[in-house]
Amino acid sequence: MGDRRTVKSKKLILHAFEELLQEHSFEEISVTRLSEEAGISRNTFYIYYLDKYSLLDEQFSWFTKLCRETIAAKLSVGSWNRFLETLDTSGTILKGLLRAEETQWVKERIRSIFTKELLAVYTHSFSENKLTLRGCGEAMAGIVEWWLSATHSEEEKATAMEALMLFQALIDKEELFS
Repeated sequence: MGDRRTVKSKKLILHAFEELLQEHSFEEISVTRLSEEAGISRNTFYIYYLDKYSLLDEQFSWFTKLCRETIAAKLSVGSWNRFLETLDTSGTILKGLLRAEETQWVKERIRSIFTKELLAVYTHSFSENKLTLRGCGEAMAGIVEWWLSATHSEEEKATAMEALMLFQALIDKEELFS
């Protein structure tokens, strides 16, 4: 019984957070407002989260896990497609944060997470040329940030996929010759 209640309450909180981010910046959203929007008490919110920052940390943890799983698998068109589709369907909060006015810290956090996860998987292969890996990581993170920042046409999505695969090919080429 408790598990279903936990899942339901957390879904309500996340949905309320998504909704509020459509019209307000993260800083404008209070726990009181979030709880009211979710239809729960503040005490219920505090059962699951210390504050709104721990809710945010949970979202960045989800993104870190997604990056880690995607990059750890041998990257291919299929794995990049799954990654981007998952961002489309489950990355609503990150999208909302990027659409807010003060987004620089969100962009930096996304880039940092993505680049860190890429470096964790590939650094052993790039012992002599980490600059190529870091550059590819930054460029790929920029594409991911762009992907999250707006809705894109099919042509733009195809171009993003081509760019990701181009950087992936460069990484794979460097890995072969290292």
